Amino acid sequence: MALLTRFPLSIVIPLFLSMVALVIEWHAFRNAQMQSDDDVVRDGQEFVNQLMIELQSSINNHLLKGDLEGARTTISRHAANPKITLLVLVDDGGKVMNSTNPALVGLNIGQGVPDVNPSLMALAGKTLANKLSVGMGSNLVAAYYPVIIDSARRDFRPHRVGIIHLRYNLSGDLTEHRAILLSQARLTAVFYALCFLLLAIFLHQILTKRVKVLVAAARQIAAGDLSAHTGLQGQDEISQVGEAFDRMAVEIARNNQDLEQRVSERTRDLQKKGEELQDIQKALTNIVEDLAVKTRELEQSNVKLKELDQLKSLFIASMSHELRTPLNSIIGFSSILHDEWIGPVNVEQKENLSIILSSGKHLLNLINDIIDVSRIEAGKIEPNIEEFDLSDLIAEAAAMLEKEAQDKALELRVVAERVRMCTDRCRLLQCTLNLLSNAIKYTEKGGVTIEAQLIDSPGAGTGEAAAEISVSDTGIGIREEEIQKLYQPFSRLESSLHATAPGTGLGLYLTRRVVAEVLMGDILMTSSYGRGSRFTIRIPARLP
Repeated sequence: MALLTRFPLSIVIPLFLSMVALVIEWHAFRNAQMQSDDDVVRDGQEFVNQLMIELQSSINNHLLKGDLEGARTTISRHAANPKITLLVLVDDGGKVMNSTNPALVGLNIGQGVPDVNPSLMALAGKTLANKLSVGMGSNLVAAYYPVIIDSARRDFRPHRVGIIHLRYNLSGDLTEHRAILLSQARLTAVFYALCFLLLAIFLHQILTKRVKVLVAAARQIAAGDLSAHTGLQGQDEISQVGEAFDRMAVEIARNNQDLEQRVSERTRDLQKKGEELQDIQKALTNIVEDLAVKTRELEQSNVKLKELDQLKSLFIASMSHELRTPLNSIIGFSSILHDEWIGPVNVEQKENLSIILSSGKHLLNLINDIIDVSRIEAGKIEPNIEEFDLSDLIAEAAAMLEKEAQDKALELRVVAERVRMCTDRCRLLQCTLNLLSNAIKYTEKGGVTIEAQLIDSPGAGTGEAAAEISVSDTGIGIREEEIQKLYQPFSRLESSLHATAPGTGLGLYLTRRVVAEVLMGDILMTSSYGRGSRFTIRIPARLP
């Protein structure tokens, strides 16, 4: 099939049809030849059958008259027929009585004619009926026919006197018939050739020529010439294809024009966008330069801030020492005077000493909170882990603030389980005091309850046992809008007790930072405004 695509359709189609016709004609010729051969063989067999009947009748008549020479003459007469290659009269003993070939007379049939068919000879020798036995060779009909003598006397039965063997050559008839068929086939081939030549001319006019027009127009369009047209018109399929092709070319030209217009518009848009991008790039460059300047300024500011932070740390370290030393002296001596260790004091003096003692302690706590804030923000606080009993720590915290609760006529309830802890005792006590002090500070009536127990909670951070310390009160509570600033440094909630309750706003901030960063736990809170609050510290019972 690939070979056929190398030639035009005006050649391929007639050539293909010629090949088909050639195959059909070949098969027809072969069938006709076979039929002709069969007819020749059938005619030959009929001729042999008729000839054998005539020979048998003639020989029978001569033998009945006792004219043996006449019987021989009957056989010799057929020697001139070129189609009869051999005619032999054989007696029942197999001896040749007469033949068209005189050299065979007197010989045994098997010796004189070696290729005789013994089975057909035997079949002809076994019957007294006039039955022809025929065998086919190579273009040869071999016939065996018994010679039966019908006696005129009724006291004698018919008897066989011999067998006639005839060989009839069909080659001449076959050659003649085949020559006739061959000449007819040649005439048919010439007729087909003329028909296919006319078909090729016809196809070239109505098919190939117009297909070439389509191909030429397609190549022009492929080369970029969108003005190409076929100009084909008509009702046949190729004309319809040509008209569709012309419409397609027009549509392609229109689309190409639209596309060029769109490309032109898009190009202008891209150029405009490119200009805008250049402007944006310049603006970004300026911004980057400004950012670089600001970055350098920030770096310089960070250097200054680090210097200020160092100065702050040095200031806090030096001032904490310079402030706590005289404060401790003031607190110590005022406590000695207040407790009348060196002599009695009057009521007014005792009240003044109480004010001095409470103010000194408040100032000392403020200094300690500021120092702790500085240490936490610098990340310099590390846990001091030790073994202790949680109930002892709770009892100590309650004892330290029991007097404040009694001064406000508040009930201080302690419910603590004995739990072995392994954590920073000092920091846990500081956090507990901050929560308990706030509860007492913002509670005017009712009471404060501190509870401690061991729970199994993965929220402690390790998935093992955790300690939970809860401080609940019946105080003023906290509004929902103020909860978000509850743990901010130096932040105090607005309340009626703001003026009378002392504080710096660092207690809860320090407590949350210490619980989270030192004790590895968390602090929770629930509150109802006007009814009280509950703060809960939840930390691992044992730090690693």
